[in-house]
Amino acid sequence: GPAGLSAALFAARSGLSVLVLGSATGALSQAVNLDNYPSWQKRSRPQPELEPELSHTAADETVGGPGWLQVTTMQAERVGATFAPPGLMATNIEQSLQESFTVHSQNSQHSFKTRSIIVATGSSPRRLNLPNEEMLWGKAVHSCAICD
Repeated sequence: GPAGLSAALFAARSGLSVLVLGSATGALSQAVNLDNYPSWQKRSRPQPELEPELSHTAADETVGGPGWLQVTTMQAERVGATFAPPGLMATNIEQSLQESFTVHSQNSQHSFKTRSIIVATGSSPRRLNLPNEEMLWGKAVHSCAICD
């Protein structure tokens, strides 16, 4: 989400080695509109003069949460952040006496040594399981990735 990607972007931009473990899902990945985030707005057509790094196709898709996530991920990768495959989650963290951490993933198939950890767990909206809720989601029933 916004906190984890922003932290990855700024850490990598500062020259730190950054590995992002996370999920491809979450509240922002389901946001249909993202009109309450600074400088992010719905566009009716691409604006390559403002965003030359985006192709016309990608610029058309940069509306809503998934678009913001895509553009911010590309920006973080451009400055050096590395992204693990989606869904690779940390299951155990050990701290050593040398002020470093070892992060283990599920089934201990992957381990990572690091001096710092930023935990940004994100959120997922809880559904009420009401009749017709799925049909009305994003139309009459909403959740807000930024404000909820």
